[in-house]
Amino acid sequence: MEESLKKDRIQRLEKKLTETFIDEVNGLDEKGLRDKVVTLSKEIEDIERAKEADADLAALKDRVKELAGAYSDAKKDKSNKLKYVLFLLEEKGKL
Repeated sequence: MEESLKKDRIQRLEKKLTETFIDEVNGLDEKGLRDKVVTLSKEIEDIERAKEADADLAALKDRVKELAGAYSDAKKDKSNKLKYVLFLLEEKGKL
């Protein structure tokens, strides 16, 4: 990766992190960094499991799907009709 791209990527990430975290990990050796990767990966997995187990969230997602379904179906229907009409115009050399 080009050096300027690396620097830009690091700067964008640093804007999203606390100064305390940045100082902490910058002071770690390779083993410490690898341990941090393992710890953070496990924490992310724990968050994902908690999210999947959240009954309230699941119920709300189902409700959103239910409410949005009619709009999605209508949009798909209109999009298919539009594609068909455009295809006919193209076939007739009018597009």
